[in-house]
Amino acid sequence: MKPVLSLLLASVVLTALPALKAAAEANEVAPGVFQIEYAKSGDWTVYRFAADKSGQKTLRCSAVKITGSELGLRFAIDPAAKAFTYGFMGRSSAVKQTLPVTFWFDNDRAAGTSVKAVLSKDFDGSEWLGIAGPSEPPGIDAPFKTAKKFSAAYQVDGRSYVESFPLAGSDAALKALFDCGRGQ
Repeated sequence: MKPVLSLLLASVVLTALPALKAAAEANEVAPGVFQIEYAKSGDWTVYRFAADKSGQKTLRCSAVKITGSELGLRFAIDPAAKAFTYGFMGRSSAVKQTLPVTFWFDNDRAAGTSVKAVLSKDFDGSEWLGIAGPSEPPGIDAPFKTAKKFSAAYQVDGRSYVESFPLAGSDAALKALFDCGRGQ
């Protein structure tokens, strides 16, 4: 076999390996819903939730950074609903449905935004207090790409809490998330 052809065949085989690996690692997290690791970037993991083991029928993509026991930050894309959600896991799991949350970037609490966040459950059973918006308006993800920290303040049972999450690596995680959401 000629060296060029050998290199070409090796390239084709190596290119196909990640797809085969992903399909082999599909984990059924709910009846008919499979979780597949799509990408990894530092402390971030991007997951594709699909209606098939091959990951071709995308239901949702999530970028998750777990920072402690029951603490984490998540971005999600729901291609069918065309929604982008960002949220966090923390003491908010005591919440029943919605909760007023004020969030800000870096140390600029004075520029914070107050919203009603909704407790939702991901396909894998993890609960997140999230804020939803359109999937790709210009700049919706910009602060997550440029800031160093995301913080959220809220109250549960009369007690005040502030959760802060480092955003290191979020730029690459968001790029992978949007690629996943586009079915790439």
